Amino acid sequence: MLGLAKEKVVKLKDAVAITKTAEGKLIVPLREHPALLLTEEDVDSLAARVPADSAALILLWQNTWTENIRRAIANANGKLLGQERIPAEVMDEVMAEMTASKE
Repeated sequence: MLGLAKEKVVKLKDAVAITKTAEGKLIVPLREHPALLLTEEDVDSLAARVPADSAALILLWQNTWTENIRRAIANANGKLLGQERIPAEVMDEVMAEMTASKE
């Protein structure tokens, strides 16, 4: 992620490191994280998905390459009606199915 930020592909907006003890107690060492864009509710909601005796890093980033698309839409008096993120696992499955169907 830092490499992508250095290449200006993404902008890191906020980050929170969390740990859960073996008993499931949540430890958030720095409640005062860099930008405070992630709310306490965001952190608690995401932390609920972290298993006990584990750690996680919650990152909030902006894909800077999308700025050109946003600008082009605005310049054409267009309006973005929606956007979706397709998980890599789904794309892998689709690509595998497409490859298999060509064989």
